[in-house]
Amino acid sequence: MNDNVVVGWRGLPLYAARLIKAADGQFPIVATRPKVPILGMDRELPQRIHWIPDDYNGGWAGLELSVPKLYFQPSWGLAAFNRLGDEVCRAGGKVVVMFDNPWRGDLRQLLGALKFRTLWRRRFVAAWVAGASGRRLASYWGFARDDIYEGMYGADPALFSGSEIMPLSKRPRRFIFVARLVEAKGVRELLTAWHLFIKSHPHPDWELCIYGVGPLEELVRADPSVKFFGFQQPEQIAAAMLEARFLVLPSYLEHWGLVVCEAAQAGCGLLLSRTVGSRLDLAGDFTELAYKPKDPHSLCSALARAANLSESELSHLQACARRTGMCFTPE
Repeated sequence: MNDNVVVGWRGLPLYAARLIKAADGQFPIVATRPKVPILGMDRELPQRIHWIPDDYNGGWAGLELSVPKLYFQPSWGLAAFNRLGDEVCRAGGKVVVMFDNPWRGDLRQLLGALKFRTLWRRRFVAAWVAGASGRRLASYWGFARDDIYEGMYGADPALFSGSEIMPLSKRPRRFIFVARLVEAKGVRELLTAWHLFIKSHPHPDWELCIYGVGPLEELVRADPSVKFFGFQQPEQIAAAMLEARFLVLPSYLEHWGLVVCEAAQAGCGLLLSRTVGSRLDLAGDFTELAYKPKDPHSLCSALARAANLSESELSHLQACARRTGMCFTPE
């Protein structure tokens, strides 16, 4: 076991375990538990996962680990990981900060940049971000170009790509939503837009399938016009994506959106609100399919445009999604 390197992860999900596994390094993992139970997490990684609570204050000694020389710290929003990072810095080690925040350029980020440069920048030797939008933000926060690395997130094509990719024109006329059922994911707007769409669109055989759990679950369950599947394991989500035409993600603000990468690898068209952080990385060529967040009419128009694409347009859309999705794999 190489305890000179430690990777931390907040709410360690299965995809992150597969990313870490691809590094082929026997280094310790320090993580808080995910909000939803994922089967097989501990079996996925050959090394031990040191699970900690959000308020952990026992230091590296409490984990029975020596202070590492290199620590990948998940953001700076949780005191438990910050304390571990402070201990690494005091021992002369190096800390790389990982974050998925996208560039927005608003007042909050302007003030945040001042705070970050004053309080946090000196602690980190480099930043590891998800994609192009994160790179721009890291630069704004004071990291030099050579100290910013992309590709923190990625999906496993062995799971989401499948042995054969069905052309979009041959798939069922199906939109799919995969996310937490909370206000910020645009669930209410999605349902409103869906009702507008099915009233106005000439093809009645389109369907909307919703996967997820959360406070708005009863709202979704009560809508007879949608098909609700609740929480599913990654294998079931992958199978569903491989048979859907479009992923719909109307989030108010989505830092990156790993589900978008998964859907791209599965060959889905991507219907993303303009605030989804991975949109430029994975769907940048199809700005006509983007829409305003919190605007059901804008989303309805995007659904209608997607439903009216020709076979050749669908083929081009799918090829681009697959190409960009394969840029974000565990490797």
